[in-house]
Amino acid sequence: MVDRYDAFALEHGSVAALLFNRSGRRRGSLADCVIAATALGARADFATCNEAELHRFRDFGAQRITVCRG
Repeated sequence: MVDRYDAFALEHGSVAALLFNRSGRRRGSLADCVIAATALGARADFATCNEAELHRFRDFGAQRITVCRG
C-alpha cells in the first residue's frame, strides 16, 4: 500500500498544528493530524479504516480518501 517513505519535516509539524487547531483540538487526534499533514505535504492519497477521523481534513485538501472494508 505504501510505495515510499517521507520523513516528517518541520513544515509537516506546522501543518499538523494548524490542522489540530482548526479541526476541533479533539483529544487523541494529534496523531491523525500528523498523518494528514505528512500525506498532504506529499500529495498522497489517504487510506483509513476509520473515515470519520480523516473526513474532517477534506476542507484542507484531502480529497482522495480510500476507506478500507473489512
